[in-house]
Amino acid sequence: MPDASAAATERVLAGRYRLIRSIGGAGVAEVWEAHDEVLARPVAVKILRPGADPQFAAHFREAAVRAAGLGHPNLVSIFDTGTDGDASFVVMELVRGTTLADQLRRDGALSPVRAAHVAIQVAEALDHAHRRGIAHGSVTADNVLLTPDGRPKLTDAGLAAAAGAVDPAADVHALGVLLYTTLCGRGPGQGSPVEAGRGQSPILPPRQVRAGIPRPLEAVVLRALAESGGFGTVGELRSALLSVDLGEDDAVPIVARERTPPEGIIPSFRQSERTWLVPTAIIVAVALALGLAGLLFSRTQVGRDLLHSSPGTATGAGTVPLRIASAAGFDPA
Repeated sequence: MPDASAAATERVLAGRYRLIRSIGGAGVAEVWEAHDEVLARPVAVKILRPGADPQFAAHFREAAVRAAGLGHPNLVSIFDTGTDGDASFVVMELVRGTTLADQLRRDGALSPVRAAHVAIQVAEALDHAHRRGIAHGSVTADNVLLTPDGRPKLTDAGLAAAAGAVDPAADVHALGVLLYTTLCGRGPGQGSPVEAGRGQSPILPPRQVRAGIPRPLEAVVLRALAESGGFGTVGELRSALLSVDLGEDDAVPIVARERTPPEGIIPSFRQSERTWLVPTAIIVAVALALGLAGLLFSRTQVGRDLLHSSPGTATGAGTVPLRIASAAGFDPA
């Protein structure tokens, strides 16, 4: 007799989505890897656990319908929603990779450039959703999936709204917490890297937790977490991150900078300039000297005679007799 797990993997939701294996889930829902029997492609299916409140289940499906129209490279796409018996489900893009939370647990904090790059892309996804009237409501490292090439994709966009109204300002603060967590390896509070949540005051400045974080980046983080005077929108937070000069990083450059050569090393084009600059200066100086000498010589009596004389021949025809002044010291003997 097959066990319960084997029976579960034989289940086909709505006659279309064949469940393969459970890949995660917490709270009211579980996520499965599945196969779309109609379109012949892998998908992820989020299924509400048995006993979910019917009204919540209805809001869950409605939120999925609204979020399905978003379409953004940093948002996990929603393909379908429906019911199978008393189970409500949402069908989503299957992202093969890991979560940001798992990477932080495994490898610790990200480099400042990588952390900023992740936050910028998540901010772009949130800004896209906010402009269409959809707030996320649960921006956490567990809800940021990382593709094999490292691109972050925010999942469950809008689905938290099934539990009630969500304020976009909460997403701004949550993104600040996410950025702090990726930079410091833990949340603003004293808890674990992933579960510290919004943190408890006072918030320890990131540079006191980890050395090497640029001051301008720290200022952005602290402003995002501020009780007042913070960023009004995720778009403002994104612009602030883009304005921070983080230098160069081999993995993910954020702001291109002109590379300054090490001290004592002159770029090759300057070496070539020095190679031809000195000889050229010498040639110009010699030419000027010769020109000046020629000008002075032409103003002497001998110079004028030479300039106006005709060239001689082999027979001596056309010779010009010397003036007395020139012949005074002439001795034919």
